[in-house]
Amino acid sequence: MKLKIIAGRAKTGKSTYIYDEIKAEINKKVDKNLILIVPEQMTYQSEYEIIDRLNNDGIMNVEILSFKRLTYKIFEEVGGLKIQEINNYGKIMMLKQIFEEKISELQVFRKASKQEGFLREFGELIKELKQNCVSIEFLENIVKYKINNELLKRKIADIITIYSEINNKTQDRFFDDEDKMNLFIDLIEKSSYIKNSRIWIDGFDSFYGQRLAVIKKLICYSEAVTISLNVDPACLSDPEGIGDWEAFKTTYDTFKDVTEELKEEIEIICLRSNSCMKPEIKAVENSLFTVTDIKYEGISENINIYSAMNPYSETEKSAVKIISLVRDYGYRWKDIAVARSEERRVGKECRSRW
Repeated sequence: MKLKIIAGRAKTGKSTYIYDEIKAEINKKVDKNLILIVPEQMTYQSEYEIIDRLNNDGIMNVEILSFKRLTYKIFEEVGGLKIQEINNYGKIMMLKQIFEEKISELQVFRKASKQEGFLREFGELIKELKQNCVSIEFLENIVKYKINNELLKRKIADIITIYSEINNKTQDRFFDDEDKMNLFIDLIEKSSYIKNSRIWIDGFDSFYGQRLAVIKKLICYSEAVTISLNVDPACLSDPEGIGDWEAFKTTYDTFKDVTEELKEEIEIICLRSNSCMKPEIKAVENSLFTVTDIKYEGISENINIYSAMNPYSETEKSAVKIISLVRDYGYRWKDIAVARSEERRVGKECRSRW
C-alpha cells in the first residue's frame, strides 16, 4: 500500500531505476510476485532488457505484462474467463441493428448513419466514452445544464440514444474490452495474486479513466506500486514554472489524478541527470516546446537536416542513409528508428522502399 513516483525528462534513467529495483527485489529472494506493467508493444523489449541487466539466460522471478494480459491473469484466478465476448465486428453489426431500430428517434445522425465508415467511427466514439468512464447520466447532465449550442445538443442526444441502447443489449450478456476492464477493476480486491505483488508501471505517458481506476485499485490492494512519469520534476510542484510546461501537461494531469484523494504513502524520486544524450539532442529536447528562444552555441555533429522535392524522394534519401549505416558503419537494424508525420500520406512510399 505504498506509491512511488519516478519523475524525469527523456533519457534520465527512469526505466533503468525500475530495472535496478526489480533486480534488488530478485536478489532478496522474497516470496512475492514481481510484476512489470508496460504497453502491449513493449513487453518483448522489456523482457530482453531485464534479462540483459540480470545477466541471466532467462527470468522466472518477474512477469512482464500489459494491462490486458494482467486482466486475463486475474480472470484465471478469480473467475471471468467464461464471459461472452464481443469483438469489433460484432459491435459494428449491433450498431447497424440499433441505428435501423432507432432511426426515427435520431435528430442529426439519421442520414450520416448510412455513410461508409460511420458505424466504425461511432464504435470508436463509444469505446472512448467507456475508456474514460463517461456515463449516460454524465452526458445527460451536460446537455441539460452546460450546452447552449443547439446542434451540439442534438448530436449528444443522438449519442445518448444509441449509447443507452447498446448498454441495454449488452449488459451482463456481451463484454467488449472496456467491459472486461470494468470487471477486472471489480475483481482486483479479491485477488490473492495482487495482494502478494510488488508492481512497477513503466513506458506510459498518460492513462485514460479506466486505467487510472485500475492503478488506484492496485495501489490499495498490492504491497507497493512504482510508476514512472515522463515529466520534468519541477513541473510536479510548479506546473507553469518551466518554459515547456505545456508539453508535460497531460502527464502532470495524470500525476494529479493518481495522487489526489490517495491516503497511501507517496514517495517521489526526481531524476535530473542526462549523461547518455548528446548535447545538441538534449538542447532540442529541452527547447522544442518552450516559448522562449534558446540558442545552442555548440557545433552540431549529431543532427543533420536534408531537403527533398517530395515525399517519395524524402523516403528514398532516408532509405539510402539507413542502408548505408547498416552496411558501412556497423549499425544494426534494431538501432534505428523512423519517426514520421502524416502516416497515411507517406506510408505507401515507406512500404515500397523498405
